[in-house]
Amino acid sequence: MDEKFVRVFVIPDEILKYVQTHPILPSVKKGTKQRTEKLATNDLDFFLNTKKLISYISRKGLVLAKSGKVKQADHKRTEQELLNPDIGIFPEKSQIYQMELILPVLKLLNIVDIKGENIVLREEMNEFNGKDIFEIMKLVVHEVNEARMKRVVPAEVFTATEMPFYDKPILDKCVSLIIKAKRIHLSVIFSNIIREHLILSPGFRTKNFQSDLAELRKEIMSVIFYLHLFGLLEVEYPNRFLSLSKLGEYFFQTGELSHKTEKGGITINPDFTIIAFPDRVSIYGLHLLKAFTELKDYDRVYTFVLTKEAFQLGILLGYKPVEFIDFLKSSSKADLAQNLLFLLEDWGGNLPVVEITEDCVLVRTKDQNTMELLLGQIKGKKLFWMKLAQQPYL
Repeated sequence: MDEKFVRVFVIPDEILKYVQTHPILPSVKKGTKQRTEKLATNDLDFFLNTKKLISYISRKGLVLAKSGKVKQADHKRTEQELLNPDIGIFPEKSQIYQMELILPVLKLLNIVDIKGENIVLREEMNEFNGKDIFEIMKLVVHEVNEARMKRVVPAEVFTATEMPFYDKPILDKCVSLIIKAKRIHLSVIFSNIIREHLILSPGFRTKNFQSDLAELRKEIMSVIFYLHLFGLLEVEYPNRFLSLSKLGEYFFQTGELSHKTEKGGITINPDFTIIAFPDRVSIYGLHLLKAFTELKDYDRVYTFVLTKEAFQLGILLGYKPVEFIDFLKSSSKADLAQNLLFLLEDWGGNLPVVEITEDCVLVRTKDQNTMELLLGQIKGKKLFWMKLAQQPYL
């Protein structure tokens, strides 16, 4: 391409249709490290991460740097507490911190705000946390779809800078291509949309081609990135073929999404590690495990660890322990050990739940984790609290 013309390849329509289903992939240079062959889908992880980040802000607070941005230390701390979804579909965007993706969404939902140097939670967080995870998914996707229509410019910390929100018509076109093809290569999506929305556009001008192409590529990248982040796509690595995930079929094609897990879908070991087989456990079952336990590893099978802190955090995130225990009973090949049932009952029963019924409540504890759990329920309410000494809080 130069300033006066753009070279366009003209090929028969039959060949065009063929290469869209049989794309010519670039050859890999000798010595180039290839990504491992795998199927990746993020299920409900992003939506669980929104609840986890709300809980983190509630328990530990979030103080901004003088620049108005999140401190690097807080980025690293939250990465340890949040799930790690696959965002490597575009390698140049694979190092984005989760908080940079979640905070703009929470702002769209009117859940967070800035007060002084702090990011604070609004009353809307209570209604949000009480919603079913599939309601949250639909709400988040709807708000992101409509984000470009809003004229309010949020503070920089709430702006989707690293991966801007997409244009809804481009989303619709991408989804249409994926549904029609069932399995499609990433490059075919780019070529189709660039051809239809740019090259064949009535207003096409060669002098604007380079800038228009760059903008359109960004739009397509944003759509594919968020579709994958929201668990609506299944990505085949290393070649990056795309198809709708089970969650995507449920969302876009009103398909059925079973909550049933096979007997033997999970194995609970004596050390409270839980092995889950993704092809035998429902999406919602895996979601419950990620909410109530600590995810240690994933390599074809999931390895979780059941701890007191993780189990109690699941309760604070709004999940019912009885539902989780019923899931364990129905999914485990062997009966649950009595000592495990006793521990789960003890952990759930000893969770400090705060109900403010008087003008003043004094809380004492020597356990720092317990204090964090308490403050997580108090912060954001319309009351004042202050530290009186090392242990008591008012």
